Amino acid sequence: MKCLNLRNWLLITSLISFASVYGQWEEYTPSAYRLKDTLNFNLKDYINPEYHYRELEALFHLTGELSGWTTDSYIYLNKTNSFNLSPDISLSANCIHNTLHRQQQTSWQLLGGFNASNQTVDRINYLTTINSFSGGGNLYFNNETRFYNGKRYLGVGMDAYLSYNKGYSKSETSGYTSSFVEERSTSVNLYVEPTITVGWGRIEETSNAWLTVHLLRALQKSGRLAIIPTVRDVKQLADLVTHLRNSRYFDYRFRLIANLTALDSALRASGLTSKADITTFSAINDVWIYSNRPGRLSGNRLYAGISPGIDWSRLDSKITSQFMNQDSSVNNSVEEDNFQHYDFVAGLICEKPLNMEWQQSLSVSARGGLCTTQTTYLYEAGFSPHAELLAIFGYGYYPNTRTSIKFSATGGIDWQSVKTGEEPLVFLNEKYEMEELNWNLGANTVFQYYLSPSLRLNMNASISYDTNHSTTNMEYLVEGYPPTTKDQTINDKALQVSYSASVVYMIW
Repeated sequence: MKCLNLRNWLLITSLISFASVYGQWEEYTPSAYRLKDTLNFNLKDYINPEYHYRELEALFHLTGELSGWTTDSYIYLNKTNSFNLSPDISLSANCIHNTLHRQQQTSWQLLGGFNASNQTVDRINYLTTINSFSGGGNLYFNNETRFYNGKRYLGVGMDAYLSYNKGYSKSETSGYTSSFVEERSTSVNLYVEPTITVGWGRIEETSNAWLTVHLLRALQKSGRLAIIPTVRDVKQLADLVTHLRNSRYFDYRFRLIANLTALDSALRASGLTSKADITTFSAINDVWIYSNRPGRLSGNRLYAGISPGIDWSRLDSKITSQFMNQDSSVNNSVEEDNFQHYDFVAGLICEKPLNMEWQQSLSVSARGGLCTTQTTYLYEAGFSPHAELLAIFGYGYYPNTRTSIKFSATGGIDWQSVKTGEEPLVFLNEKYEMEELNWNLGANTVFQYYLSPSLRLNMNASISYDTNHSTTNMEYLVEGYPPTTKDQTINDKALQVSYSASVVYMIW
C-alpha cells in the first residue's frame, strides 16, 4: 500500500513538473521551432503596430517618333514623313495611415505635358503639311478611409479627376489643289465619385512578419541563429521591421546603413545572434535589400454602401478652312457630355496566408443602380438601369524575397438598358432602345524575379473569353414621312491570349 502511494506521488509529481515546464516553453514546441527545421510563423497571428507611411515621386517621361513610308498604287505615289515628340512630367504622392481605429490610404498625381507633331504627305500634284501642338495637365485624387469600432467600420472614399487641354493644328495643301484647315480646341473633363460604406472585418498587411521570418531563416541557414526564436521574438522583430520600412530617408545609403544597424542591434539584444561578423551581415543584407516587394495580406472584409458619381466634359472648337483661294469659312462648335450614376455597391474580400509560401485571395464585388447620359446630340429618357458582378480568385506563391508568382481566375457579367429621350438625335434623326449583356472569363499569371536589387524581370500571360449580346430597336424619323423602325441583334464572341515580358531597372 505504501509502495502504491509512493508510486502515485511520484507520478503526480512528474505530471506537475511536466506541466510546469510545458507551460514555460509552450512557444518552443518541436513541431514548429527546431533549429534543424525550417522556421515558420502563422502570418494570420500578426497585427501591425501603428505606422504612417509617406512617399513622393517625380517622373519625367519622353516619347518621340520619326517615321516615313511610301504608298505606291496605280492611282498615285504617296510619300509620308512623320515626326512626333511628347515630353511630360508628373508628381505623385502616396500616404498610408494605420492605427487600431483607422485605416487610410490617400494618393494624388499631378501630370503636365505637351505633344508636338509634324507630318508631310508628298504626292505628284500637291504637298500637304500638317502641324499640330497640344498641351495641358490633369490632377488625380483618391482616398479610402475606414473608421473602426471593433470589427465594424464606416468607410468613406473619393475618386476625383480633373483635366484641362488646349490644342492647335493646321493643315496646308499646296499645288494643284490648294487649301488650309486650322483648328483650335479647348477641352475640360471633371470626374467625381464619392463612396460611403458600412462593413465588418479588417485586412492586415503581414509582409513585415513574412520578411522577418525570412531574415531569421537566412541567419539559421548561415549558422548565426544562436537561440530558438519565440513567437514573441518574431512579433517584436516584425514591429521593428515595420518601423524601419516606414521611416523616411532622402539618401538611400543612409537609410540602408541605419536599417542594418538597427536590425543588428535588435538581434544581438534579444540574444538571437551572438556574432556580428561578415556572415551575419551578409545574411541580413541579402534579405533586406529585396524587401521592397508587394505585401502579404491577412483578413476578411465585407461591405455595402452607395457610390454616386458624375463625369462631365466640354469641348470648344473653332475650325477655319479655305479651299482654292475662296473665302474662308469659320465654324464654332461646343460639345458637352454629362454622365451621372447612382449606384449601390457591395463586396467581399478574403486574404488568407496558407503558410509562409502560399497565399489565397478572393474578391467579389457587385454594383448596380441607375444612370443617365446627356450630350449635345443625345439625351436619355429618365434613368437607365445597369448592374455588374465581378469575381476574382487566385493563389500567390512567395518562395523567397526575390521571387513571386501569382495565379488568378476572373469571371464577370454586366447588363445595361438604355433609351433615348422623346426628341430624336439632332443629326442622326433617330430614337433607339438598347439592351446589352456582356460576360467574360479569364485567367492570368504574373511572374516577378529580382535579378539584382535594381533589376527586375516581369512576365505576364493571360487568356480571356468575352461575349457581347445586344438588342437594339431603332426608330428613324424623316420629316414628311411616317417613322420607320429597325430591330438589330448583335452577338460578339472573342478569345484573346496575350503575354509579355519586360526588364525593369530602378535608378533609385
